[in-house]
Amino acid sequence: MSFPTMSDYNAAFASPAQSILVGEYARGKAKPGPFGTPLPISGGFAYIYQLAFPSGERKAVRCFIDDDAGRFRQTALVIKRLEKLKESASPAAPYFVDTRWYEPFITAGGRDVPALTMDWAEGETLGSWLEGRHGDRAALTALRSRLAAMAADLAAAGLAHGDLQTGNVVVGSGGDPVLVDYDGVRFYDDARPLSEQGHPNFQHPDRGTRLSPQALDRFSVIAMDLGLAAFIERPDFFDRFSTGENILFVADDFADPASSPAFIALSGVPSLSRAAGIFSEICVGSPEDVPTLADFAALCAGTGRVSLTKTSTSGVSRPGVMPSTAPDSGSIGQVTPRTHIGAWEVLPAVGYRQLLARVGRRVEVIGKVTDTYRGITIHGKPYVFVNFTDWRGHFGSREIFKVTFWSEGLENVRAEPGPHWVGKWISVTGLVDEPYVNERFGTTQISITVLEGNQLRFIDEEEARRRLGSPSPVHLGKDNSTIAAAMSAPATTTTKASNAELLASLDPPAAAFPTGTRSTQSSPPKPKIQQFPPSGYKYQAPPKEKSSHIGWWILGAFAAFIFYLVTR
Repeated sequence: MSFPTMSDYNAAFASPAQSILVGEYARGKAKPGPFGTPLPISGGFAYIYQLAFPSGERKAVRCFIDDDAGRFRQTALVIKRLEKLKESASPAAPYFVDTRWYEPFITAGGRDVPALTMDWAEGETLGSWLEGRHGDRAALTALRSRLAAMAADLAAAGLAHGDLQTGNVVVGSGGDPVLVDYDGVRFYDDARPLSEQGHPNFQHPDRGTRLSPQALDRFSVIAMDLGLAAFIERPDFFDRFSTGENILFVADDFADPASSPAFIALSGVPSLSRAAGIFSEICVGSPEDVPTLADFAALCAGTGRVSLTKTSTSGVSRPGVMPSTAPDSGSIGQVTPRTHIGAWEVLPAVGYRQLLARVGRRVEVIGKVTDTYRGITIHGKPYVFVNFTDWRGHFGSREIFKVTFWSEGLENVRAEPGPHWVGKWISVTGLVDEPYVNERFGTTQISITVLEGNQLRFIDEEEARRRLGSPSPVHLGKDNSTIAAAMSAPATTTTKASNAELLASLDPPAAAFPTGTRSTQSSPPKPKIQQFPPSGYKYQAPPKEKSSHIGWWILGAFAAFIFYLVTR
């Protein structure tokens, strides 16, 4: 029997009393989305549901995407140890929430499966927190200090989180960090191979699966600390380098620091140029030699020594900076073209069939906006659809991908979507929602729902091409059709095709889409087709539609008048 899909989990959480096998949780109610159905959030390996109880208490339930008995066993052992940690006086205890492992926990898709439950961490993820506070010097300085204390407390307690990144650090209302997502937690006395690689934008490029637990968090901590320090000195770096999935650096930077735009920019900040050089040396050294944050600070202050193995653990020589003395801004060179190392699988917005196969998975989608549509619910709440092709299906395919902003998402973005987005390239990261049918226009649509501002970024045409990994340099043109052509035809093809033909033939080889280390592949899910719009939502004709109809009436009247004059 196959493992439950997102549709199976959604159906199970819609009827918790019949599906949840742990009595105390069967009384909970899953947080609904705009359609009234349970709203899952996706991590790398699990769907996360928020359960609310009559007492007002909230819990997070992590239901796994894939069947992995080895991961389940390892997670169960780690959770038991974290339960004991929370009951102790350990300085690391406040950084974790109460968590329990249940096997089985829920019946979904006809199968009893395990789940991990956690107290709901109140606050914002670090990624979302930075959206509104990247220019607040005092707040950044305070958080930087607290994260440094957290790193020291975890090390003193003899454990590592294993996947420190902006999505796994929650900043509470008082500014204190709390950790979530414990799949990668490892105690120092546990020598088993690592079960996951962590987010590539926060990991040493040669991390591998044999890194000692003592060294597991060190690189991530330095990357986070140096990123915050950069924003303190240069708030404008946020708009230049933040992807929504990082702080300052991305995996591309770690792979080739000598030509990294972020390293080059950081080396130009006098107070951080030395730190930039030392960190670039760390990137091309051995991950086992990464210093603690305290030792890194000493190196930057000139009171420590640089001592790193100068060969990567993989045995492959990578471009980088390997100074024998203290590095400075002169150690870093010029920007050169680089291959995109994505945190998630990268797909084009016009690749409907590829996206349909990833329903229930987290991906990065890139496309050029062709239209935006704003509507109002019967409850008076706004929503916006961002489109990459004709959303009515009038001119081509009736299978459509879009980005959806419900009222919650509109409240969290810095720039509300609208007609001024048309013609701009965007990158959006999130869970691919279940498909639904728009009966009015006869289209089948899938989407990514934006809940937090850090899910979406504007990029330029060159960056879009780089991330999509076009097989040859192409000009992406005025709409998305050129991407589809590049992905489905040889670079030498000159035959022009309609948008419908391009979309129908879009079936690129896997190599055309760089796959990040956190992408998980399995057989495509069996998506449930929903009817749309659901009750509570209605369409409102966009102003430009009205004006276009008036134009046709005027043109028709003019033609009738000419005909009258000719036939008199």
